[in-house]
Amino acid sequence: MSERQMATTMEEVRADHRLRYELAIEELKRRGKTGTVIDAGCGVGYGSWMLSQAVDNVISIEINEEAHDIYRKHWQRPNITFHNADLLSFEPKERVDAVVCFEFIEHVEFYDAAIKKFSEWSEFLIISTPNEEVRPHLQEPVNPFHFRHFRPTELSDALGKHRLHVESWQCQRSGAKPEIHAGTAGKFIIAICQRAAA
Repeated sequence: MSERQMATTMEEVRADHRLRYELAIEELKRRGKTGTVIDAGCGVGYGSWMLSQAVDNVISIEINEEAHDIYRKHWQRPNITFHNADLLSFEPKERVDAVVCFEFIEHVEFYDAAIKKFSEWSEFLIISTPNEEVRPHLQEPVNPFHFRHFRPTELSDALGKHRLHVESWQCQRSGAKPEIHAGTAGKFIIAICQRAAA
């Protein structure tokens, strides 16, 4: 059993997930970061497919083999390279324009090592996770696939440890109205980050 969305069409993808990738595309275009982008913890790859229509190349990383099978059948594009691999063992050939990581770090105990990798791969990161202040991790029903949720200050501190400065916050509610708004008052928080100079 998994919490991962095994969507085979865009219609099957939850609206809040689609909106996050649409936000990422807007930010990447606005900042001119449309060369090579990493989609970390990409699942079956629908988000990579969306990104691939706006950037030159997408490097997708996902350890789950079933998700990789769905990617191959439904979400391939010529400018996507899918790596069925452990995120911590992966190394791109060179630094990339941006890293996108949506709804991943709450699933792993090694979130600090993952954020360190993101900082090494790129100077620009867009990342989301459930907001502990709005949806506490241990509130019933407890999600068995999550290790923790993050308060905005906790996520900012975790990112800052690896010189990733949060330039802006966005957030989402859940359910029927998952529109993205500025701030940190939603169930999901999205941090748009730039790596600080050494």
